[in-house]
Amino acid sequence: MLDVQRPLPGLIVHQVRVLSDELAAGDSVHAAAPEWRLGARQARSGTHVLHAALRQVLGPGAPQSGSYNRPGYLRLDFPWRGSLPPRSAARSRRPPTRPCAATCRSACAG
Repeated sequence: MLDVQRPLPGLIVHQVRVLSDELAAGDSVHAAAPEWRLGARQARSGTHVLHAALRQVLGPGAPQSGSYNRPGYLRLDFPWRGSLPPRSAARSRRPPTRPCAATCRSACAG
């Protein structure tokens, strides 16, 4: 599998390289995702956890304007112009009190 896109709601398009024979409408195929996809998926999950933590500290209006994920790397575009309230700044230096799964459940569900 080379790429997967969702150009329209409900439509998933897979771009593949055919290794042998030919494909015809209605044929069954077996597709395997490349190994690097696991790392990219983990980085994307990390982005969701980070954004959920920011919303927990800053409130539900904490924006995310984009992200970039690849194995071993994530970037969260976060256009926050305000300052942290004093309580939030102190709390953000401590480890989270809830497990990640509980913290990001709502962020990962959508």
